[in-house]
Amino acid sequence: ERGVNVVGMAASGLAPDGSTPERLIVPPLHIVDMQDNDLTTLLHQLLQHIPQAASHYLDALAFPECMLHQGLQLTASGQELGGDLMFGRRLGFSGTPSALLPVELGDCHYERGTDGRVIALLTSPA
Repeated sequence: ERGVNVVGMAASGLAPDGSTPERLIVPPLHIVDMQDNDLTTLLHQLLQHIPQAASHYLDALAFPECMLHQGLQLTASGQELGGDLMFGRRLGFSGTPSALLPVELGDCHYERGTDGRVIALLTSPA
């Protein structure tokens, strides 16, 4: 069975053919040349199954960079989205069947038979 043990900056394991043990010196990640395909392939093989590596990448690099663009959280209710605030013209409004609609949409017109299909589904033994 092929295995790898990473300790500090050294990695050891079995050779790809399962015979001669290998010992590799891995440079600190901040000085790795990303153009070095051999080294980046080796690092990928060493780190791809280590959850702590993925967690560190997401927490320290990916999420902070992505979240820089999210200065605040945008929220809106169905009343706001369906009203004149966002759009001058609306063709319909989808959501939980309710007569509570933005005034600008007028009265609610339910699709004929919808309530019956919902009740039939909920009471079906299947």
